Order: sequence, then structure tokens, then C-alpha cells
Amino acid sequence: MRIQAALQSSKKILAFLTLSLLVTDAAIAQCPAGAAPIFSGTEYQLLANLVSSNSTAARLLLNIVASGIDSNGLAGYNRPGVSGSEYPDFDANEQRGASFNILEGALNGSDANVLSGWKSITAAYNLQTNSGDFSGGSGCCRGAAYMNFYLALSNHALNFLLQSPYAQKSPSGSSLTYQQLILGTGSGDYGLLPKIMAAMDFMVNTSTHGSRDPLAGDYYSPNRTMINAVMYGFGYQLLQSYPPAQAAMNSTGTHLDNYRSQALWWINNEFVQSASFSRPLMDRDNGIYWEGDTANGYGYDTSYQGVGTLLTAWYAYNFPNDILATGLNPLKVVKLNGRFLQQRMLANDPTGATSNAGVDVTDNTRTGTIYAEAGKTTDYDYTSGSLALTYYTALFNRPEGVASAYAHRKPAYFTLVDNLPPMIFNDPDLLTVTLTHNVAMPAYTVYGTNSGIRATGMETLDPQYVISATGLPAGLTLGPVYSYAAGLQLDQIIGMADITGIPTTAGTYTVILQARNKFGAGPSTALTIRVQ
Repeated sequence: MRIQAALQSSKKILAFLTLSLLVTDAAIAQCPAGAAPIFSGTEYQLLANLVSSNSTAARLLLNIVASGIDSNGLAGYNRPGVSGSEYPDFDANEQRGASFNILEGALNGSDANVLSGWKSITAAYNLQTNSGDFSGGSGCCRGAAYMNFYLALSNHALNFLLQSPYAQKSPSGSSLTYQQLILGTGSGDYGLLPKIMAAMDFMVNTSTHGSRDPLAGDYYSPNRTMINAVMYGFGYQLLQSYPPAQAAMNSTGTHLDNYRSQALWWINNEFVQSASFSRPLMDRDNGIYWEGDTANGYGYDTSYQGVGTLLTAWYAYNFPNDILATGLNPLKVVKLNGRFLQQRMLANDPTGATSNAGVDVTDNTRTGTIYAEAGKTTDYDYTSGSLALTYYTALFNRPEGVASAYAHRKPAYFTLVDNLPPMIFNDPDLLTVTLTHNVAMPAYTVYGTNSGIRATGMETLDPQYVISATGLPAGLTLGPVYSYAAGLQLDQIIGMADITGIPTTAGTYTVILQARNKFGAGPSTALTIRVQ
């Protein structure tokens, strides 16, 4: 039985009616009024509603379109005659960026961009081997480590395409619709699904979750972990109504059972405990994806934060219960992810060196490598970052998300800026706190960026780093700055301080929060405290 659009829609409605009830429970998280809508549509509808009401979002999407795709759908270094690290060998992962063309084309009504994205997907599957992986040239780029990025983005794009009006349209030169090309026409024709299942089975069969696993290097990488979760999750979603996928694969269950268990393993690696570390790869309190390693120390990375936010938004929207099972609210996760990323987007270059917008890369690290203070600045993935902030805007009615992304839409429009003062990045919807007179308040944690200094390769808390809170009600105090270092093998790279105490005077107070480091004082943030 084929996947039907109506079935997908009804399952989505049920999932998000359930989610809407769960996220109102204060035991899970605080969800501000108007910021946690009841999702009654698909991911496509979520973004389509934004594009129809926000012209900046529509223009922003034009900047995610991948170029460098030939008439056969070959992209990047896979194109004949284009020299690079892959050519003349075919690397499926080189095809992944073109999948974004499907998202943009479906939302902005571009037949040409949907077609180019579709061709990039089928071009890879035309080079699939009998084993399920992909090969071309002399075969240097075969195997699981050379196809997970492609499968993640293409599986997601195909699901997105099926949700859109383009599912019922036909690409140029074909008498079949995109839905028929993906799911088949019946009578034993299953379109692209047999090839997708062969690729998914190859990934399952080569996965050991041990040192011999070709994806073992992904255990400590937040973004690669989410790539793998997305790959398995959306592969499962595409194949759930494909009869051969429902058959037994091995002693652990059906093909579908194996895809689900693999997806959940990677979600656990991200949000509960990494296979490489006794900690999650994402900080559960503030939504930051930790980057670095045990030799160089841990921090964050603005570009990788964008990638992680985008992939988690995809997964959390489509599989919210998987995130809930880790003890986290999927909405809160994406919200905190996006808030931190948005705060790294600066309206201008604060150094005055250019007239461009700025991207704050202070204290940036990369998985396995420390960059910034070694004189090597990280890049910024504006495609993933722009899409991440688009989802942030669509989910939480945060127009500053797409506004920030549009200002940073291409490298020519932004400058990477290092050695900056800190930014308070608390959830903007939690900047109003209501307390009871003469009753002890729960600790309110203030979070600040750019608190570290590097010494002998490790990150330590900047001794000049302070967080201030002026205008506190009588009885409340702000404690000293601290960090995550104690016993967690983490760097002191996020400065924190707690407001605690017993308010003794009723009233409404505007508290000004500000952080300062060795480079100076950052912008202030207002916290409203109401004492009843």
C-alpha cells in the first residue's frame, strides 16, 4: 500500500494535537501564549503560511538555491570536467545541497528549482550499486561515510515534496507526477522506494555502534549525529507503507523497525548521552550544541549551531515524541537553539571595519579543532543558518529570525567578527517573571556568551567576566558567575549567574541585565519581575 497524502496529513494532525496538550504541562516546559500553536498541518504548510505572510521570508529562500547543477542533475565536483576532491569519483554527499532547491521551489512556485533538486536526487540513485551504496569513477567515495548527508537531505526533501502541491505536478518530460515517481503507480510499481530502501538497508547493515562503525567519528559531533537521525527518521517515514519494508530484515525486526531503532539511537546520542562522552551533545538548559574535543576543550560554533538548529527543527516537527522521550520539550529545544543562533547575528560590524552585518564568532570552536584564537576564523553556513532562522520565525512568530537571516544572506553581506563583548541570550518569552511576596523564588539563571579565554589549548572562564543585574527588588540578589566545568569535561564557555532570594516588597520591577568580558560590556537586556 502506498503512502497517501491524506494519511500523512491525518497522522500529522494527531501527532500535533497530542503535542499541543503535552507542551502546556508546566512539568515539561513553559510555553508562552501564542508561541506554541496547535500544529494541524504539515511542515510544508508551516513554511508556506510564513512565506505568504512575510515577504522577507520569501526573498530569503531565494538565497538557499544551489547552483552548479548540470542538465543531468550532477552537482559540485561530481560534474564531468570539474576538478576537485571527488572528481572523477562520484560522491553522493556532493549531491546533498541541491535538495534545498526542492524546498525553495515548492514554497516559491519555481518549477525549475523543484526539477533541479529532483534531478540531483535521481542522478545519485542512477549510480546506486547492487549493495545499496553509490559508486562512480574508481570508487574512492563509496560506503556509509560518503552517503549519510545525501540521504538525510534527500529523504527530507522527498517528504517535503510529497506534502506540497508539487506532489500532483509532473516534471518536464514526464507523464507521471512527482508523487508517482516517488511512490510508484501501483501494480507492483513502487517508484523510487526500492532504491531508497536499498540505501537505508546498506546503512543499517554497516552500522555497529562501535569502533568499526564507519560513522563512529559522528558520535561526538552534534551536527553529524542529527544528520544520521534525520536520515533514518525520514527514510522510515518514506518507506512506512512500502510492503517489502514491512517484512523481516533480521532478528531485530523489520526493515522499518531497524530504521526506527537507528534513529532513536542517534537521538539518544544527541540529547541524553553521547557514545563518546558521559553527557549529551546539546546543552539541555540553553540549546547550545557543544563543539570541540577532550584535547582542545569544548565551546560552541555559530555555523554549526545553525546546522544543528535546522536539523533538529526538521526532526522535532515530524517526530516530536522522540524528543519528548528524552525528557525534553521539542518546541523548547528548537526555540532555545534558534534564540542562541539569532543572538549571534549582529545588525552591523561592531568593529567598524565594514558596513556589513556581523556574525559573532567569538569563542567559536569546531569539532576536533579550536579555530578563532589561533588566527583561523570559522566560516558561516548561511544556507543552513538562514533556513534554521526561518523555522525559528515560523514556529515562534519571531520575525527577527528571518530579518537577521536576510541581512546575512550571502557572504558578501556579512563579516565574521571575533573578540566581542558578551550577549545575554535568555529566552525572550521568559523575560517576565511573576513572584509571590515573601516566598522564596526558584533560581532564575542569566545566560551570557563569550565568557572564555584559552590557555594551553583549554577554555577557562575569563576572570574579567561579570554579569550584572541592576534594579532588583528588595530581597533578591544576583550570585557570582559560574560555568559548566565541574565534572563534566566541559569548558567554562557559557557565563551564568543565578538570581535568588525572597522578595519583600510588592510591585513591578524592570531589571537591566548585562554581561562584560575582557573586550567590554555587551548590550543590555530588560527582565521584568512582578512581585504579587
